[in-house]
Amino acid sequence: MIKRISLLAGLALALALQAVSVQAAVAVGVEAVRSDAIKGAERETEPVALPEFAPEVASNYVFATTTTGSLADMSTGTTQLLAPDIDDTASPLTAIGFEFYFQGIPYTQFSINDNGVLRLGAAAQTGAPYQPLAQAAPAIITAYGADQRTHAGDGKVHYRLEGSAPTRKLIVEWLNNQANFNAGGTANLSYQVQLSETTGAIEFVYGSMTQSTAGAADANSNDPQIGFSSSNTAGTVGSVAAPLAGTPTFNGASATPTNNLYNAAGPITVLTSAADGSRRTMSFTPPASTAPPTNLTFGPVGPFSMTLNWTDAPTEVNYQILRSLDGL
Repeated sequence: MIKRISLLAGLALALALQAVSVQAAVAVGVEAVRSDAIKGAERETEPVALPEFAPEVASNYVFATTTTGSLADMSTGTTQLLAPDIDDTASPLTAIGFEFYFQGIPYTQFSINDNGVLRLGAAAQTGAPYQPLAQAAPAIITAYGADQRTHAGDGKVHYRLEGSAPTRKLIVEWLNNQANFNAGGTANLSYQVQLSETTGAIEFVYGSMTQSTAGAADANSNDPQIGFSSSNTAGTVGSVAAPLAGTPTFNGASATPTNNLYNAAGPITVLTSAADGSRRTMSFTPPASTAPPTNLTFGPVGPFSMTLNWTDAPTEVNYQILRSLDGL
């Protein structure tokens, strides 16, 4: 099918066409569109939410879990986000290092707190809440969302960017966290969140994971949430149930995240491991984008308008058209 659209031309006009995966056809944004609808969006600098496109709903993410993983080596080349002995504290906004697509929206910044929360976007995270999933608006990713504290002396949250475009990876590590908020506790928890460029994949990798006596007795520390969310409606929440002695399972259809109850002191057996090669991992991979359109031509081009022509991709939902005012 040939598609055409005419646009007013400015001093300079640069246009890009981007196909959206057919698996994202269930709209959870502001507006649902048919496959023959064409929408225009003016690109801004940080980040651009595109409500006319249906985001990839949580149930479209492919979940996998193993006990054969390894923690990324974070012994050198990292940047500290939070220092030791910190409670209910968030980091400043930090650049991801690439454009990361999460539930259909691109992000270039993130912030974290000591309670296991990674928030995407230009609004910084706060120290709370302790059960972070299914908030009304924030884009949240958490490998272990509960009340915690960085351990005095050897605890911290740090990150690094590895690889080169287009396969870079952001790795954020909560190293030697306490499983409760009390000062003077022991180092109980270490885990990583890894975000991959291009694919939009999310991965959690767990090190030593032990529930403390104080954490087991505290309602804000003994029931962590695991997963991601971009709002509080069905399709925007992806939650993992990880029973103490079972196998983790994923639910991307419910608006209510799972609280995993670990109310006894001791190893969190479903998550903990002693060595690389036997680490618990969880991955969430969105569907791949469909093929882009072909045979893009421009014409006729006049002083005030131009017409775009292209051959439709067979499985697209809609197209994004970007207009640049500065040639970038």
